[in-house]
Amino acid sequence: MNISIVIPTVDRVDSLDALLSTLAAQSIIPYEIIIIEQGSRASERLQEKYNTLPIHYFHVAFRSLPAARNFGVDKSTGSIVGFLDDDILLDKEYIKNIMLFFEQHPSALGVQGVITNFREGHIKKVGGNSWFYSFYNVLAKIFLLNNSSNKNKLLLLPDKPLFLILFDEVEA
Repeated sequence: MNISIVIPTVDRVDSLDALLSTLAAQSIIPYEIIIIEQGSRASERLQEKYNTLPIHYFHVAFRSLPAARNFGVDKSTGSIVGFLDDDILLDKEYIKNIMLFFEQHPSALGVQGVITNFREGHIKKVGGNSWFYSFYNVLAKIFLLNNSSNKNKLLLLPDKPLFLILFDEVEA
């Protein structure tokens, strides 16, 4: 079982660096890590820093998250494809647990990862004020501005299982 990780990014070198550090610390390293840079080439230098990781770097001329993910899937050679946002941090057993899930459930078509630092990331996003975050969260639910859900739909690929991290605004 080979896991390909697809990471779209746009000029967020520091966030991508932090994510790559958590990928380098995995108990099982992914088969390949496909970075699709849609901005400047600043993150290309991270290939040298993480030269022990199987990174495939692509610079593209378009700016579209779905197009970048599709591009990454086209470039992937693993039997399972996973999408990670460039600003998340992974537990050191994340890849191992994904592999274990697919080994235990061979007919599964997909799995969604869990972001454990969602609240902390959002509090930071609103300026560090937990009261304001709570107020914003209530308004977001009333006016349907919040995309967090435990009932997200999974896009199925015809020939590869995949796993998703659906929140793109979480930082540690």
